[in-house]
Order: sequence, then structure tokens, then C-alpha cells
Amino acid sequence: FVVCSFIFVLALTTVVVLPMEWSLMNKGVPPVCSKGGIAVMFPGLAAGGNTSAAAGAPNERASADPQLFIFSGDSKHSVLIQVEKRYALRERVWRNVPTVGDKSSNQHELPAFQVNGVPSPRWKSVAVLANDTTMAIFGGESALGSSFHKASSNDLWLLSARGEGQIEWRYVDFEKSSAKAAVPAARKAHAASKVGSYMYMFGGKTCPEDEDDGEDCEELGDLWRLDLTHWRWEKVGDTSQVAGGGSSGGESDGGGGGAWKGAAGGGPSPRHGHTGCTARVRDPSRGGELTEYFVVFAGRADKDGYFNDIWAFNTFNLTWEDWTPDYDHSTAEFFPSKRDHHHVASVDGYGSGGDDGDGNGEKNPKMILFGGRGEPSSQKHQHKSSKVLNDLWHFDYVKKKWKEVRVRGKRPSARFLADYTQYDAAAASEGSDSLDPKLVIFGGDTSVPHNGRVDDLWELDIKTSTWRNLEQSFKC
Repeated sequence: FVVCSFIFVLALTTVVVLPMEWSLMNKGVPPVCSKGGIAVMFPGLAAGGNTSAAAGAPNERASADPQLFIFSGDSKHSVLIQVEKRYALRERVWRNVPTVGDKSSNQHELPAFQVNGVPSPRWKSVAVLANDTTMAIFGGESALGSSFHKASSNDLWLLSARGEGQIEWRYVDFEKSSAKAAVPAARKAHAASKVGSYMYMFGGKTCPEDEDDGEDCEELGDLWRLDLTHWRWEKVGDTSQVAGGGSSGGESDGGGGGAWKGAAGGGPSPRHGHTGCTARVRDPSRGGELTEYFVVFAGRADKDGYFNDIWAFNTFNLTWEDWTPDYDHSTAEFFPSKRDHHHVASVDGYGSGGDDGDGNGEKNPKMILFGGRGEPSSQKHQHKSSKVLNDLWHFDYVKKKWKEVRVRGKRPSARFLADYTQYDAAAASEGSDSLDPKLVIFGGDTSVPHNGRVDDLWELDIKTSTWRNLEQSFKC
């Protein structure tokens, strides 16, 4: 009987378990459970290195399998990890990315935050796509070479697709730049977004070596933009130089080109853990001309606690605008709680037909907000008493109003510091020029004690406000 039972169990394992294991193996190995890494939808990493589809006509782009690129992050044991993975969203397979380091200059001329011509492991960095085949990554808390020591960094790296799925890293050496321009201070937990041919970047926190938080760390309130063609930095403004941060107006020397004019509130106060995205809104002061804004939302300052304000930098007239609703006197009862390390996307509007007065405003451009960490139960010890969130909100850029979205079906667990990005999938009907916006998140931390990292992958259909679980989490 015992022998028969053993044979039965063995057969059942062969029939059921092994196929499941092979199925997981066929999906590839996901990145290590982590948080605070980089996620970018990278057309240049198309399978086989074919970049023509990424740069081609709409139907050619629609035929390419969107490729998600994941870089680095902070592991469960607070160790910065070096990882480069790509995920094909239609094929639903994880793959390693063959990497070529920067060999163009002497190793001694490369920064301390690198190993063999590749940026060292880091987290809380920012990245944008300069074009379909090149991505720019700046700063973060980085490992000093191959050691376990880490510090805030201000190095800029370019990652380019070479073909056959390979990537090549290149360090941008501003010391040798003919422009001799200023470079932003080292920082982490800053925010950035691509606006036109620039990457706009605001705030963050700078800390000395091996100090994550403390008296020697400094919140930053400076605004910079990086020319993504000529690779030159330009300081646009600094709200930390205005008395009381964002509490008073005035003007400040741009420090890099033109005068920066603060709005009535002076712009967002110094902070870290906020988000940045790009909004395209018609500006009444310009006769309804479509204007691009760099939008900063929420975040935290060690002395002031969490925020949920919204500031928009008008990139045409270089002016901050306060888009924060009047939370204290608003007739609306619901708006998102104060938070940091959340996840956002920005869309130009969608749906058939415009806002006909029914309050939906589907054609209005919006910011989509998911999760983060905030809503503290104690104002005195906000950081320790905060909660991890998984709420979903829309902010209408035109009406300057929030709306909480009720999600049907499955949704990701509450989390903060997930790797996230957005992309526009082609509409189902061939030849359509409409867009299908998606928000993609990977991993993150699910608990305030910082030991709840996950490695699952989710996609939000922004049109329908439904989540799709692309890959389940392994045990972390």
C-alpha cells in the first residue's frame, strides 16, 4: 500500500507540479524582490534588437511587443542590487539584457558610482526616454563602486539599444563638456519628467556617505532642466531660496538662463518622495494655446511631514502655478491623503465625446494616482505611523478636481516605492489613431517596517480603471 501511495504521489507530481514549474521557467526569472528601481517602457529593446518598428508608422509600432525595462533597486535586506531585465508585455516573458559598459574613456576618469563602465547599483533615481533608443538616468542613492558603502549621486548615464537585445551604457562627463555648465547637486528621491526636448527635475534629498536620514541630510527645492539633445543642464529656479519655501512669492535668478518667476505661492517647498509628470493643458492667458506643464505632486519633508499639494511649472513662461484644490473649504468630501513614494501617470484625455456637462470630463487631461505611503495616525511621528495605500484617483487638470476611482475586480496590494511607468497601447481597431493609456507597476514595499517587498507585475487600463495581473509574486 505504501509503495502504491508513493507511486501515486510521484505520478501526480509529474503530471501537475512539473508542468507548472516548466510554465514558470518558460516565463523567465523576474527581477529580485525590490523597491525604488527604474522602470521604463523602452521601444529600442524590441526582441531581436529590431528598432525599426519602434520608430515606424503607427501600425508598425502597434505590431511591436512593448518592452518594459527594469534597472536596479533596493532588496529586502537593504542591499542595492544590480539588475537589468526586460519584460515583453504581449509575450509575457522576463529576459536578461546583455550589457556593454562604457569603454570610451579611461576607467580612472569614470565616476566613483560605477563598476566596469556600468552605473553602480542604486535606488530612488530618475529616468526618461530621450528617444526610442536612448534612456537617460540621473542620480539616486548609489553604491560606491563594488563596496557596500553608498551615498547620494549626481552622475548622468545614457543607455542605448545596440541590436540583438543588447544595451550599451555611456557616462556623460560634464567636466569635459565645452559648455562648462553647472551640474545639479547629488540627490535621491527627486522627481523628473520629459517635457518637449528637456527633462525637468525638481527637489529630492541629499545625504552624505552611508547616511540615509539625519541632521546632515538636506531637502532640496531646486528646479533644473536637461537638454536631451545636447546634454546640458540649466538651473531654472530654487524655492529653497525663497523665504519659507513655497510660502512667499518673489523672483529668483534663474542661474542658468532667463529669469525665473515664482507664482503667488513661490512654487513647491523643498521635499523628497514626490512625483513629477507632464500635463498638456490649454492656457487661457495664451488664448487657449496648448501649453506643457511639469507637474509636481505630494512628497515629504523630514521637518514638515507629508504633502498633498499640486504645483505646475509652465514651461512656456517659466512660472509656477498652484493647482492645489482648496482642501479646507472644498465642497467635495473626498481627496487623496498626504503621501510620498506614490505612483502616477499623465494622460491627454480619452473616451468618445467631450465633457458635455455631466461631470465626467473624459476628454480632459488627467493625472492618475495609485498608492504610496502616508495618512499617518500621529502628526508627531508621521513617518513611523504612516500607512501603505492602494487607492486610485484621477486629478482633472482643467477642473482642478480630484475623483476617487472605484476599482472592479482584482487590484495590486497596497504598496509604495514600486518601479512604475506608463505607455500608450495601440487601439484595438487597426489604423485608429486613438490611444489606450496604461500604467505599469513592478514590485515595491507593502509594509511600513520595510520588509514587505514583492516582485509581482501589474498593468492598469486607465480607460476602464481595471487592473491586470501580468505576473504573480514569488515568495520574497
